[in-house]
Amino acid sequence: MLTGITTKTNTHNFKRIIGNSTQLKQYFKMLENMGIDQQIAIANFVSRAELKSSQDFKIIKKAQNLMRRGSIEQYWRGIRILNRLVPEQASAIRTEKGLVIMAEGWDKPILFPKEKGFKWIGWTEDPYKLKNDELWTAAYGEKPGVILGAVGNSNIKSKQVKNGCTLSDKELSALYESAIENFYNPIINYFKSIGIKADDIGFAFAHSDCGVDRATRNVIEAHGLKGYATTPTRYTQYVKGIEHPATREFPNGYIEAQFPFPTVLSRGLSEVNDYAITYSKLVGENNPITIFGGGEHAFYKDAKSALFEREGSVVVPYDIVKEELGYTIPALDQNKKVINAARYYLERVNENPFKKYKPAFDSMPDSPLKQDLRQNDAQMAVTAIMFNQLKAAGKIAV
Repeated sequence: MLTGITTKTNTHNFKRIIGNSTQLKQYFKMLENMGIDQQIAIANFVSRAELKSSQDFKIIKKAQNLMRRGSIEQYWRGIRILNRLVPEQASAIRTEKGLVIMAEGWDKPILFPKEKGFKWIGWTEDPYKLKNDELWTAAYGEKPGVILGAVGNSNIKSKQVKNGCTLSDKELSALYESAIENFYNPIINYFKSIGIKADDIGFAFAHSDCGVDRATRNVIEAHGLKGYATTPTRYTQYVKGIEHPATREFPNGYIEAQFPFPTVLSRGLSEVNDYAITYSKLVGENNPITIFGGGEHAFYKDAKSALFEREGSVVVPYDIVKEELGYTIPALDQNKKVINAARYYLERVNENPFKKYKPAFDSMPDSPLKQDLRQNDAQMAVTAIMFNQLKAAGKIAV
């Protein structure tokens, strides 16, 4: 017999593999569809889990049973069960200066000063149980009449542009951010012109000081909207902040966040998925989420099911890079990976997805700003959706 070779057969294993082939195929497909960060988190769990008792093995068995049932919700519930077997990967303490957050792998903790408007809502334990009105009431004492959401890129890469681009990544990303701001500004100004108060409009966004989140924060601050943030804790390290030198309490120094908004964070093995669900809960039913691009990791695999199939938020895809900047980023790259979620969505719609909003838009109060919004179907759709929500909330007289 050759060294390193086996000819051993196993009837039991053969029958097992045949018997559950369909179930396992579905399970493996779910694994493949996870974002990169989620895959890394679970790989870290495998290497770091400290199994000390038979109870630990029972926990793993319970998680596996959930993960293999085929439901996306059950799968992620199983992942969250595994969180019990690893130390918390992020933690927070309260100090005289404010809340301080630290996560594994960071060089410095992040301080959110208490006197600058930041309000710590907490960690998401089970995002499926969160309720839209409770989240907003905890932050502001009331839920705004309408809530906006936006999904897109943290940055735009020139190499993604079809036939190339002479702009640097930084230049292209800056134009992208400005285009998003220019998309929302006339919409908000229209509602102000018909008597809607700024704080009747909420906007959910994330901590990162770049891309779609920077643009939406700029809109929130420019108009005085109610902003509300949620993000996986690992991305909080990209928040806008000021570096401080070492202190006795923080020997490596710390980052003072410039972030005067209420915040709820996700953490642990399922934090990216939990963030997507939490975000969908923040935006809520019948409110508009605009898709301004977005890649495989940021949108299609991690967030699609949570954002657009659970809470009933209304999707408005807008390929803003093409329509406003004149550059084409295809839906898929050469490896069939989504690099422009807005284009991916639009290519799968057989007709104009916005025409159904035109009757509602036409019935809205007239103004010069309304005529400008009529020229852009996506702006028209978002405005019509917002109007209906504000009317339903009693913010607009019938």
